[in-house]
Amino acid sequence: MLDMLPVVPDAVHARLSALAEDIACEPNCDLTRALRDVVVHLAATAELAHRHRVTALADELAEIIGIVEECGRNTARSFAAPWDPVGAARYRAEILRLAGDADDAFRRLFARWYFDIDDLAAIAGMRDVGDELENVIRAFESVADAVLVQPPNELSG
Repeated sequence: MLDMLPVVPDAVHARLSALAEDIACEPNCDLTRALRDVVVHLAATAELAHRHRVTALADELAEIIGIVEECGRNTARSFAAPWDPVGAARYRAEILRLAGDADDAFRRLFARWYFDIDDLAAIAGMRDVGDELENVIRAFESVADAVLVQPPNELSG
């Protein structure tokens, strides 16, 4: 929903919050916290896009949203499959690879802003959105780390 503009933060937040409602492991376990961080940062991204009235995303931000979507797909596949340590390690390696791709996109974005964009207000808005997307990627890394310790099949839903 983040790539559909204008973003409606309440709708995005409601849909994302539903993803975390059915988590049945201990509320303070690392995996639960990491999953909820993903939801919180995605909702904050949508809110920032709305607040800054972002009407077009830089190509690199659109690429990062695609990476976030791929992190979500990988996470869903990991949770749907029977847990095994090799699969968990592969999942973590893929999330780390995607995080590296996101870092590359951020570097390209900042370089382009430095050389090509003169609208400081647009840069400020996109930078806030970009910073929060970076937090989303980091939260997915935390999920991948936690899956190595606590199998997702201990969660329901």
